[in-house]
Amino acid sequence: MAAQAPGPAGVRVAVGAVLNPTDGRGVDHVADTVRRPTWQRSIDPLAIGGRIVVRGATSGRDPETDIRSRYQHHRRTRAAPMGNRQNFRDARSLVADGELEPRIGRVLPLDQVAENPAAIGNRDVIGKGVARP
Repeated sequence: MAAQAPGPAGVRVAVGAVLNPTDGRGVDHVADTVRRPTWQRSIDPLAIGGRIVVRGATSGRDPETDIRSRYQHHRRTRAAPMGNRQNFRDARSLVADGELEPRIGRVLPLDQVAENPAAIGNRDVIGKGVARP
C-alpha cells in the first residue's frame, strides 16, 4: 500500500486515516515533494521497513525529524529527481510553443523573492514563485 504525502495544495491526510485501514501496519511507500511542513507526517504512517521517496523540497531543505522514527522501524529514504536535462528541455519547448502553461502562484520583485518559501510553507500560494527584476 502507498500514500501520497499532503502538499501545499493537497488534502491533509491524518496518520490515523492511513493506519486504520492497514490495521496499524502502515504503508510501504510514501512520496513527499514538499519536505519541511510534511516530512514527519510523511514518515509516521510508514510500515516497518517502509520507504519514503523524496521528489523535491518545495518548502525547504532542512526538515525537522524524529530520527528514532526512522531507525527504530528500519525506514529508508530514496531520492528521485523530478527529471533530467532532456526532460527540462522538452518542458521548456512545450511552454515556449504555448502547449503547456505553468501554474504561477506569485510574481514578486527580486528584492522580495525571499518571501516565496514562507508562502509555500504556510500554504498561501499554489504554483511557482517567479522573481521579476
